[in-house]
Amino acid sequence: MKTVISILFSICIGVVFAIAGTIIDADPVVVGSIGLVISQMPVYANSLVMALGTNIISEQPGAKGNSRVLREKRAALLKELEPLANKKASEFTDEDRSLWTEKHAELQKVDKDLRLVLEQEEVLKSRALIDGKDLSDQDLRDIARYSFRKAILSQLQGGALDGIELEMHQEAMKEAKTEGRVIQGIGIPYLLLSKRPMQRASTGQNVTTAAEGGYLVQEEPLLYYQALRNKLLLPGMGAKLLTGLVGDLPLVEGGTFTASWLAEDGEDTTTKVTLDELVMKPKRLSATGALSKQLLRQTSIDVERLIEDELIMAHSQGLQFAAINGSGTDPEPRGILNKSGIGSVAGGDNGLAPAWSHIIGLETEVSIDNADGQAMAYLTNSKVRGKLKQVEKASNTGQFVWVGNETNGYPAYVTNAVPSNLTKGTSENVCSAIIFGDFSKLHIGQWGNIEIIVDPYSLKKKGEVEVTVISYGDIGILQPEAFAAMKDALTT
Repeated sequence: MKTVISILFSICIGVVFAIAGTIIDADPVVVGSIGLVISQMPVYANSLVMALGTNIISEQPGAKGNSRVLREKRAALLKELEPLANKKASEFTDEDRSLWTEKHAELQKVDKDLRLVLEQEEVLKSRALIDGKDLSDQDLRDIARYSFRKAILSQLQGGALDGIELEMHQEAMKEAKTEGRVIQGIGIPYLLLSKRPMQRASTGQNVTTAAEGGYLVQEEPLLYYQALRNKLLLPGMGAKLLTGLVGDLPLVEGGTFTASWLAEDGEDTTTKVTLDELVMKPKRLSATGALSKQLLRQTSIDVERLIEDELIMAHSQGLQFAAINGSGTDPEPRGILNKSGIGSVAGGDNGLAPAWSHIIGLETEVSIDNADGQAMAYLTNSKVRGKLKQVEKASNTGQFVWVGNETNGYPAYVTNAVPSNLTKGTSENVCSAIIFGDFSKLHIGQWGNIEIIVDPYSLKKKGEVEVTVISYGDIGILQPEAFAAMKDALTT
């Protein structure tokens, strides 16, 4: 039925173009043929995509354009604005001001659309990958047979990769080449990370008992990046996890105008208008651990799942630590606590036990900068949570600062990636951090594939194999004013 409709549609387009050719005194047959070809272009494109097996997600109705088009438009606008950005505001002519206002407004709209489209593409990509629409059933079955254990074991025994493990390694090498990187170990391509279902517990386990396998069971098998998202606390708080990135990702922190009332002949003394840009770039993240040789020689599904979990845990811990604590000293990304421009609440010269006033103060620091947003929450470590559960809002009220998973009416989260070994004055290595903010302003980027390097020698006396997982990611904080932190909370 769809084929018949497509043919009729194509004929109609051809007729319309033939009539148009008559009106403009052109050859109706030629113009009609052009119309027929144009009408068939989506069909030809889809056929080509199917033939090549290319992973393409079509632009959806209502979308504001794909990210590539918006990136190009953004680059063109920045080029137009650059000469004006280098002028002092006092040197602006009326024409300059008009042009700046127009183009800057366009740039802000494009940036807003770009962030939205990237999120849309991520959702569509995940949905398509879950449905397996861009691969045949046989391809999906082949990918499902991939074994991390087998790939690592092949390197341990001095052998070569073969089968699906070799195919995926070759695919990863192609991906790395497009990014100007060289894979030294075992390559795991984005194709695999985004399509291979994670292993589930074997039927021999008693899945009704958590300790015997219940923890391993889920209704539907997860994909690697889904499992990574679940391991990371921050996306659940509203942070954006963008996977499969290619090239640099620009985020605009924003340039703003300041207004002032002037006399009829008064001079505008507004300082030079600036446009700040944050560009997320792939940075190398390396995590090293050990697996026993005896474990690697096991062939059960549960062992495969254990190895997968180890890889994902190493990956997620590296990203989460950087998002919170990253120093910003190249090549490490800059995390929330070291981002200049965030609000600050101080306890005292030597730190202080956190009180209700500090919790309110963090909220106020964000609010006075008009940075309240859609994903406001508190984030701290388990020591602070334990302390705040014992601290009353006011004496003898029986109303405690931390109740359930909330404080001050906002969700409150805990991860020990938030430090408890900070120093303030004489309080050395005992201060904790408390963060408050709009976590939708936090972006976690992940580029393409991962690499596994196997070292069978360093830990050979222990009967263990050293395994290093290498991935590429970055952290971007779109609006520093959307966060505030207390870095000298004492819990003892």
